[in-house]
Amino acid sequence: MCYITTSRKAGPITRRLARALSNLFGCYYNNRGKKSFNSVLRDAEDRGMRKVVFVHEYHANPRIIKAVRINGNEWSEIGEVRFNCVKVERMTRRAKPNDVAVNAMHRDFIRIFNLRKKGIYVRSHATFSRNLIIVLLNGVEKVVLKLV
Repeated sequence: MCYITTSRKAGPITRRLARALSNLFGCYYNNRGKKSFNSVLRDAEDRGMRKVVFVHEYHANPRIIKAVRINGNEWSEIGEVRFNCVKVERMTRRAKPNDVAVNAMHRDFIRIFNLRKKGIYVRSHATFSRNLIIVLLNGVEKVVLKLV
């Protein structure tokens, strides 16, 4: 399980994307507020989580998903996904892994959320656009990210 949070003072679209990703991939979401980077890492470690995913924004729009792995007092970056356009549908409940499918060719996105280990169906065929990440819930697009 991973810990998802936003950048400081995040806008509503960024918070919606972070909540949607946590519901789709079974992660713990916490609104960051004014917490420092180190306090976020301590909070995740106190909850027994070794991975923290940050959704950063630029001009009130989400732009980067970055993940770090916690190892004691040290951390290391796992990967990042940069995008410039996002579509996020509202979600009311947590999704079951077998109801979620991802169309993605981006290795960091697959690694950040451990999609293959969770049993989430990942379609990474050449027929899909290399510059899009599409997350489907029961065949309906819930999150679409257009990569930079």
